Amino acid sequence: MQTINLNLVPGKVRPVVHASQYDVGRTFRCNLFDGSLAYTLDAAAEVSIEGQKPDSCIFIYEVVHGATSYVDITTTEQMTAVSGITECELRIRLNGSDVGTANFLLEVEKASTENGVISESDISLLREVEDAAESARADAMGAASEAAASAADAEDSATAAAISEEQAAAWAASAAHKLTFWRDPTDNGLNWTYDPDLPEE
Repeated sequence: MQTINLNLVPGKVRPVVHASQYDVGRTFRCNLFDGSLAYTLDAAAEVSIEGQKPDSCIFIYEVVHGATSYVDITTTEQMTAVSGITECELRIRLNGSDVGTANFLLEVEKASTENGVISESDISLLREVEDAAESARADAMGAASEAAASAADAEDSATAAAISEEQAAAWAASAAHKLTFWRDPTDNGLNWTYDPDLPEE
């Protein structure tokens, strides 16, 4: 971990913190002094790191701390987004006071791939394989769900067909019971009548 000394008295030599462009999660420590004496933060103080990047954009981030004479700062995406020298300082706010430390420099080394065109590489091919595998897994899960739904529908249809067959047989038996056949003596023809009011056997 890089360590620098920061004084609450401005005008001292500006220490330098080194980072690479796009670094996220790089931590460095700032030891705090007030003149020649170590400065201990009040636990209730609000501390922030503030800086202006080479593109003139600024960033402000809260710094978590305890009642210590140092703070640990972890770089964020915006802190290292632009290569070059970024002017930074810590600001300490407590009971209406707002005090800045002497400035320090965040020197961001230009990334080797900045402004480059991405070409094919083992990494991109690996990502394509991972994406294809994930897509295949999703398709398989979808197909399995559809198959299960179709099987359930088929089972429901078979059950409904069996019930319909039983009902048809019952209705046929009931209808046959209510039919009366007789022969007409005038022409010896076979006739039938249907009486829906006849009770079922």
